[in-house]
Amino acid sequence: MGWNTTLKPATESFELLSTGVMDGTFFPDESLQSMRLNMVKYATTFPGGLYNTSFVFMMNPAKYNALKPEEKAAIDKVSGEHAARLFAAGWDRTDAASREIQKTTGVQRQMASDAFVNEMKAKQAALEDKWVAAAEAKGLKNARAVLDEFRAETQKLK
Repeated sequence: MGWNTTLKPATESFELLSTGVMDGTFFPDESLQSMRLNMVKYATTFPGGLYNTSFVFMMNPAKYNALKPEEKAAIDKVSGEHAARLFAAGWDRTDAASREIQKTTGVQRQMASDAFVNEMKAKQAALEDKWVAAAEAKGLKNARAVLDEFRAETQKLK
């Protein structure tokens, strides 16, 4: 395929797509509505998705340890796995709602062909090899094993 990749902030997508600077983007379904990408006419779904993102809530350990037990309990109750499942369910609902809107606005959806999926996997493998080398250079032991464990965990969620 003859295409180039441009890394730009998601918030610039409307302008870049509407002016023809970019022909496409990688986004979850909900982004068509949340980013108001009404110019999108075609959507391709990749089995298992193309990427994922981690969101992190952090708190200074000293501040957390200084909290009263009931305050810690309140924070613990709405964080960790509970928060991850809550947010994931929300995104799943929003993605499904966006797919319904896409049906009514004429977005043509298709599943990625095996050839396209394999091409993307090959490109991804090269990026992962680069990440493994960089992570190990920074001191992460067994970076490939860490990546394999991550992949195995994400497969459990499907």
